[in-house]
Amino acid sequence: MLNSVDDLFSTSSNSVSRGVGVPSEEEIAATFINPVYRKMHSGLITRLANDERTAWLTRFRVAADELDEPTAQLMFDIKNWRSHLAASWMVGYRGWTSFSTLLENRYNTVTPKGQRGFAVGLVALGQPSSADALCGYLDTTLSSDTRCDGSEDWAIAALIELDKVHSTSRAEPYTLKLRALQKAGGQSTDPASPLPPVAEIVELLTAQTLN
Repeated sequence: MLNSVDDLFSTSSNSVSRGVGVPSEEEIAATFINPVYRKMHSGLITRLANDERTAWLTRFRVAADELDEPTAQLMFDIKNWRSHLAASWMVGYRGWTSFSTLLENRYNTVTPKGQRGFAVGLVALGQPSSADALCGYLDTTLSSDTRCDGSEDWAIAALIELDKVHSTSRAEPYTLKLRALQKAGGQSTDPASPLPPVAEIVELLTAQTLN
């Protein structure tokens, strides 16, 4: 087992109650989180060499294929971004649209790192209502006099992909607002600056082959 279990569950506030036959948090971490989450962070998987990416995708799919829906629910209930990140990618890969409402309703309540995972999950599941959740988040975080929290670009990248799926055009105003806030903060505002690789991640997760 990797030594990040202590990091994941070092405080009692992270704990969730469990019954007989329900995996412990340590078991969840060892099986579904620790083997994969490091390459998920900031979309690192998209920048790996082909062989390393294929090896990671193999580990990810083995773990995700073992996951069941009750355990996925437990992963979302654990108060830790690593668990949220892994769970959201996995339910997206599995196509479990029953989790779309959870991802939508909790989007504003998880950490920015967790939100980045949720963005990937929402695009992979592709439900029309998910755009409303992303717009609601962006309406709040990109409001005047509000400092960006670091995951707005992931939400916008996700919204762009949902626009493509549902033939809508809701992302553009938020993109312009984000660029304006970045300019005010002295950051690069190049319109060609790439957004986070949400589309590429979803494509990798859902591809029929690993190569």
